[in-house]
Amino acid sequence: MLTENPHGLPGVNEGGVLSRGGRWLLLKFPSFFSVGWFRKQGPSEEEVASATFKMWFVGQGYSDGSLASLGDKKPDTEVVTRA
Repeated sequence: MLTENPHGLPGVNEGGVLSRGGRWLLLKFPSFFSVGWFRKQGPSEEEVASATFKMWFVGQGYSDGSLASLGDKKPDTEVVTRA
Protein backbone atom coordinates (compact mmCIF):
# COMPACT_ATOMS: atom_id res chain seq x y z
CA MET A 1 0.00 0.00 0.00
CA LEU A 2 1.57 3.28 -1.07
CA THR A 3 0.47 6.58 0.40
CA GLU A 4 1.14 10.18 -0.42
CA ASN A 5 1.48 13.17 1.86
CA PRO A 6 1.36 16.37 -0.23
CA HIS A 7 1.62 18.53 2.90
CA GLY A 8 5.11 17.28 3.88
CA LEU A 9 6.30 14.80 6.45
CA PRO A 10 4.24 14.37 9.62
CA GLY A 11 5.80 16.23 12.52
CA VAL A 12 8.12 18.31 10.36
CA ASN A 13 7.37 22.02 10.35
CA GLU A 14 8.92 23.44 7.21
CA GLY A 15 7.26 26.82 7.44
CA GLY A 16 8.78 29.63 9.45
CA VAL A 17 12.27 28.14 9.59
CA LEU A 18 13.90 31.38 8.44
CA SER A 19 13.06 34.81 9.67
CA ARG A 20 12.33 37.46 7.09
CA GLY A 21 15.81 38.95 7.62
CA GLY A 22 17.47 35.54 7.37
CA ARG A 23 15.75 34.83 4.07
CA TRP A 24 16.78 38.25 2.76
CA LEU A 25 20.42 37.57 3.68
CA LEU A 26 20.40 34.19 1.91
CA LEU A 27 18.87 35.69 -1.24
CA LYS A 28 21.12 38.76 -1.20
CA PHE A 29 24.41 36.91 -0.55
CA PRO A 30 23.99 33.31 -1.76
CA SER A 31 27.68 32.82 -2.56
CA PHE A 32 28.79 33.84 0.93
CA PHE A 33 26.33 31.62 2.80
CA SER A 34 26.86 28.60 0.52
CA VAL A 35 30.66 28.93 0.51
CA GLY A 36 30.62 29.58 -3.24
CA TRP A 37 28.28 26.73 -4.25
CA PHE A 38 25.50 29.13 -5.32
CA ARG A 39 25.62 32.58 -6.88
CA LYS A 40 23.10 35.17 -8.06
CA GLN A 41 24.02 34.82 -11.73
CA GLY A 42 23.05 31.16 -11.79
CA PRO A 43 24.97 28.42 -13.61
CA SER A 44 26.96 29.02 -16.78
CA GLU A 45 25.94 27.33 -20.05
CA GLU A 46 28.82 24.89 -19.60
CA GLU A 47 27.69 24.00 -16.07
CA VAL A 48 24.13 23.41 -17.26
CA ALA A 49 25.31 21.21 -20.13
CA SER A 50 27.49 19.08 -17.86
CA ALA A 51 24.97 18.74 -15.01
CA THR A 52 23.65 15.29 -14.08
CA PHE A 53 21.65 13.83 -11.24
CA LYS A 54 20.62 10.47 -9.84
CA MET A 55 17.57 9.76 -7.73
CA TRP A 56 16.59 6.50 -6.10
CA PHE A 57 12.99 5.81 -5.18
CA VAL A 58 12.31 3.02 -2.72
CA GLY A 59 8.77 1.88 -2.10
CA GLN A 60 7.64 -0.72 0.40
CA GLY A 61 4.26 -2.35 0.44
CA TYR A 62 2.26 -5.55 0.39
CA SER A 63 2.16 -8.20 -2.30
CA ASP A 64 -1.55 -8.63 -1.61
CA GLY A 65 -4.00 -5.90 -0.59
CA SER A 66 -5.60 -8.12 2.05
CA LEU A 67 -2.31 -8.19 3.98
CA ALA A 68 -2.46 -4.40 4.41
CA SER A 69 -5.78 -4.60 6.22
CA LEU A 70 -4.32 -6.87 8.92
CA GLY A 71 -2.53 -3.88 10.41
CA ASP A 72 0.10 -5.77 12.41
CA LYS A 73 1.93 -7.23 9.41
CA LYS A 74 5.06 -5.57 8.03
CA PRO A 75 5.35 -4.84 4.27
CA ASP A 76 6.62 -7.88 2.35
CA THR A 77 7.46 -6.24 -1.00
CA GLU A 78 9.97 -3.60 -2.04
CA VAL A 79 10.32 -1.74 -5.34
CA VAL A 80 13.47 0.23 -6.20
CA THR A 81 13.75 2.56 -9.20
CA ARG A 82 16.45 4.95 -10.33
CA ALA A 83 15.95 8.07 -12.41
